[in-house]
Amino acid sequence: MVSDSVGFCYDHAIQVNMPGVGSIRYWLLCVGVVAWLTLVLAAPVARNAESGLAPFLYAPFASICHQIPARSISVLGHPMAVCARCFGLYLGFLLGLVVLPHWARMSGRLLMRPRLLVLFWIPLAIDLCLPNTALSRFVTGTVAAFPVALFVWIAIEDLRLSTARSYL
Repeated sequence: MVSDSVGFCYDHAIQVNMPGVGSIRYWLLCVGVVAWLTLVLAAPVARNAESGLAPFLYAPFASICHQIPARSISVLGHPMAVCARCFGLYLGFLLGLVVLPHWARMSGRLLMRPRLLVLFWIPLAIDLCLPNTALSRFVTGTVAAFPVALFVWIAIEDLRLSTARSYL
């Protein structure tokens, strides 16, 4: 049995499922990620509709993504608000958030051996060094972010537990 500094028992979480899944915190995180992805997809839809809203949908993403049209996936003939790799990272995070808490074997292995994260990042690193396509950038971004969601969720729960204990 492995526990961390605030007493979170990883073996128990693996057997019973991830802690807090189904809680309001978990669903708020899921809804937040879906909202983020919706904004990414809404930008080209707004541009296609010649809406004055389009610049306001693209602008917030400019500080976190290069938004090079040639490296972006097009929706309705317009580039998304982020490049293919960033979109893959966001979608991969959402997939990991939804799938990993219910995939005990994979979650357990990742929690017991966090260095396995590197295996998910290797394809992205290779893709950065070789000629690539929008599809390869999207896929490697999705694969790289998939396991990260598990650790973000565990960190949120650990923070909640440590905060709750500090009030006791």
